[in-house]
Amino acid sequence: MNNKFFATILYSEDETKRFYRGENFTKEDLKLHTKFYSFETKEELDAFILGLEEGIGWYDFVCLKNLKLDFETECQSSFREEQLAFTSLK
Repeated sequence: MNNKFFATILYSEDETKRFYRGENFTKEDLKLHTKFYSFETKEELDAFILGLEEGIGWYDFVCLKNLKLDFETECQSSFREEQLAFTSLK
């Protein structure tokens, strides 16, 4: 079955600080510090994110819903667009 709901999570206290400061990430940074998750239903995605949010204060992460990085192509620009949109909301 084709999973329609997904999120990319950026893990690490140092990397989340870099994200919020608007710093650039290399493809290697993204490969090392992001993980992609996909789900068959929105409810599964929402439950996963709720679980992550329960850990706030215990560990740091940034959740980018509906972002899938393609490491075979240039992925930094799509990540950067999401980063700029996300940090402009702060």
